[in-house]
Amino acid sequence: MKWEISCAEQPNALESLQTFLSQSSYQTPTAMSEREHRVSRWYFGGLAAASATCFTHPLDLIKVLLQTQHGPEKPSISKITSDIIKKNGIIGLYSGISAALCRQLTYSTTRFAIYEVAKQHLKMDTFQMKVAVAGIAGFIGVSWEPQPI
Repeated sequence: MKWEISCAEQPNALESLQTFLSQSSYQTPTAMSEREHRVSRWYFGGLAAASATCFTHPLDLIKVLLQTQHGPEKPSISKITSDIIKKNGIIGLYSGISAALCRQLTYSTTRFAIYEVAKQHLKMDTFQMKVAVAGIAGFIGVSWEPQPI
């Protein structure tokens, strides 16, 4: 069923929408959740965090190199970036990314998994409950991460 509304043809758009929803096979999200059990895909959160790391790692590497420079003259961001690219190529900007990816794939995935499982088993109807569960999930997730000494 094709559904189009033109202001001149349909002066009452709300009635047209109600008619469309009652006559078509359109299902609201609540109707879908009542009919089928949705499987939570918590691992998408970990994959998203790992993907974000791939984009932010070069900036983080440059930041750390800027912070650790000693001497009277501190190099600029562009100088550090050009030095890395000259010595190691573009791939040099991704030096150490394996550790960053390992962190995200353990820490972030654990946080999302715990939160999603808790959301399925607990009644999380208040903001305070959501914050508490998120805090607990974050604490458990960070406990898996190796801590610097």
